[in-house]
Amino acid sequence: MENQNESEKSGIPKLKKITAEELIEKYKRGERDFKYVDLSNENLEQAKLENSNFTGAKFTHTNLKKAILENCNFTKANLESADLRGAILAYADFSEADLTLAKLNKARLVIGNREVVVMGEFSPEQFINSHKID
Repeated sequence: MENQNESEKSGIPKLKKITAEELIEKYKRGERDFKYVDLSNENLEQAKLENSNFTGAKFTHTNLKKAILENCNFTKANLESADLRGAILAYADFSEADLTLAKLNKARLVIGNREVVVMGEFSPEQFINSHKID
């Protein structure tokens, strides 16, 4: 088809921009599927969003400090420069996610059967490798 846009040609769905307020409202109504949403530059500090699917979502420069993100799926999500300091990330899946320049200090992870608190610099590669779901 000649009129296909670039996202259709590449097979990657187009991102849908939503605000933090819209996301929280949908979550409160019971929605948990937020694939391919664009939450760039939004403030989600202390948001409770556990058990949500954020596959392919965009969180560049998003404030997620102290957010509760347990059991979330961030597969192929873009979290470049996201602030995840103090976030609860237990059992979250970050497979193929971009965490370039993400702030992870004091984030709570579960690695194996142990809870771990990030207490310093933790590279995105270390984070992804320690947090993959096999």
